[in-house]
Amino acid sequence: MKIIAHRGASARAPENTVAAVRLAAELGADGVEVDVRVTRDNQLAVLHDTDTRRVAPGAPVHTVKRNYLKELQTLDVGSWKEAKFAGERIPALGDVLAALTPEQEIFIEAKSRETDAVLAALSKLIAPSTNPGFPAARTVIMSFEMVLVRKIKKLRPTWRTLLLLKHKPTTHLFGQILSAIRAKHLDGIGQNRTWTFTPEQYASLFAAGAILSVWTVNSATEAKVWRERGFHYLTTDIPDAIKTALKS
Repeated sequence: MKIIAHRGASARAPENTVAAVRLAAELGADGVEVDVRVTRDNQLAVLHDTDTRRVAPGAPVHTVKRNYLKELQTLDVGSWKEAKFAGERIPALGDVLAALTPEQEIFIEAKSRETDAVLAALSKLIAPSTNPGFPAARTVIMSFEMVLVRKIKKLRPTWRTLLLLKHKPTTHLFGQILSAIRAKHLDGIGQNRTWTFTPEQYASLFAAGAILSVWTVNSATEAKVWRERGFHYLTTDIPDAIKTALKS
């Protein structure tokens, strides 16, 4: 099971910043998860919320959809975490990709619902649309929107896509997900750690070749349980501690 740093090493560095991404590499994370939103100038800004209120307290509030990337990047999004991170800026997705090691994977959660804009921006960064580009084999695109991930998979079949599930789906929705995975319209799921499928449902997902990922696990005991279930990826705020625990 590979360990993915949630928004970078977000327990110790400001989330979704280059500093958090670099720290994740230092701590041995196998990859990094980040959130992206489409800016007014159709760039992908790495930011979880719709606006900057939480990560730049006291500064003028900028809304991702209404502001240009360069305007977002005028804000200090590091000081709220710790004084030593003062001056950290909201990165473009390309900045994050450049900060990864050659072995690390990137999990990109598309927070914006504008599928065409997200796809166009990603296509400028990820191979084979862009050559050279960030390797598709080290890239996972995720969203809570089935329409978005299925369309991306249809147009970019070499990219891996996961449907995010906050709550346990109904039997009907599970059937739709399983059918989409079997038909290669989707690669797998990313699920919240607070619930589980039945053993039979997990068995059917594995049989279909699904990629299984869980977020956000910060307990060593829990991490071992998810590993025993056969999950491929686990997202955590504390990648070093979880990796150490899994070695024991």
